[in-house]
Amino acid sequence: MNYGMYSDIGNTIIHDLVNLANKALLSDRAVYAMLEALAKDEMYAEAMDTVVRERVFDAMGVYN
Repeated sequence: MNYGMYSDIGNTIIHDLVNLANKALLSDRAVYAMLEALAKDEMYAEAMDTVVRERVFDAMGVYN
């Protein structure tokens, strides 16, 4: 799935994060903090972009 990251590896990392969040029943706040931490790495700064966050939370079912 494309989460709006700028690279395939970025999308893979986000996909793995979503899978972990769903399996571990992580809260949206916990996932937000994980995205924030990931975005501190220059290679994945877009992890905090609105489109990425919206796609992550949508995949987690937060908007349902």
